[in-house]
Amino acid sequence: MLNADIAYASEDTRFKLPEASLGVFMTGGLVYRVLPNEELDAVTLAACHKLADLKPMVAMQFKRVLNMFGLERFGEAIDEESNVQRILGRNTN
Repeated sequence: MLNADIAYASEDTRFKLPEASLGVFMTGGLVYRVLPNEELDAVTLAACHKLADLKPMVAMQFKRVLNMFGLERFGEAIDEESNVQRILGRNTN
């Protein structure tokens, strides 16, 4: 999960950081959304389908924006990604 761009978790999710037993602690890997157990599969699958349907250039720009803003500013990232989509929509390449 530490290398995930977007992570979902159920209300009962527990995380273990094996690195801690070695005296190493990695930062990052924020949970974007916590869901009721019974909704987790459907919501994450829907998000996966949306991401898979993105055109490669849009996906690349979304990843760039997400890295630039991070999850703590996810709303701003979505706004910027919308701007990029408008620009790319005008570009036929």
